[in-house]
Order: sequence, then C-alpha cells, then structure tokens
Amino acid sequence: MAFNWNYRALGWFSLPSIWFFQIILVAVTPMVDLFLLASLPFGVWSAVLPFILIFLAMDVLLATLACILEREPILRAWRILPMRLIYRPMLSYCVWKAILRAIKGAWVSWGKLERTASVPVRA
Repeated sequence: MAFNWNYRALGWFSLPSIWFFQIILVAVTPMVDLFLLASLPFGVWSAVLPFILIFLAMDVLLATLACILEREPILRAWRILPMRLIYRPMLSYCVWKAILRAIKGAWVSWGKLERTASVPVRA
C-alpha cells in the first residue's frame, strides 16, 4: 500500500508520515538525549546547549499553544518538561520492542486468561 498510486493519500502521505513521525523519530529521540549526556564530560556541551534549549522552548511553546486552542489552563504546558524525561524514554522502549518483534516476525498478543471460576461471590 505504501507508495502505491492506487492508494494515493494513504500510500503517499499517511503511511510514510506515520513511519517517520510515530516510529522513526520516537525511536531516535532518546539516542539524541544520550548523545547530549555523553557530550557533557567532554566539554562539547556549549555547542549543543543552545539547540537543546531551543528544542525545549519549542516543546513548551507548542504545549502552550495546544492549551490555548483547547481552552485549558496555560500552566499545564509546563508538564511537557517532565514528559521529556519520563514518558518519551518509556515510549521509545515500547517502540524499539515493537520494532524488534516485527523484525523477528514474532506474534504479539494480549495472551489468554484461563477461567478458573475461583472468585467467591457473596449473595
């Protein structure tokens, strides 16, 4: 379906943008953070710091814009900063796990719970 003229919008826009924005960027972002942390001991942080600050400022600005558009309190926009440290690495871990499972060809399922009828019911 991807890059197929029979599926114009889906094949040329939707699927490639999903691959790029929801899979590739999410998988690569924590590596960029690790490179930043690795640059600190070598004194290269002064070259990287402006880009990181601009990136964080853009995160806060976009979150503020989202709060304005949704008529939410603007102070909620600051929640984006802890998300950068906690949520994104967890999301990246899940994406990498899914990528590796897809490469292996392993089936992913929720699993089936065996019913035992062992819960007591009070009348």
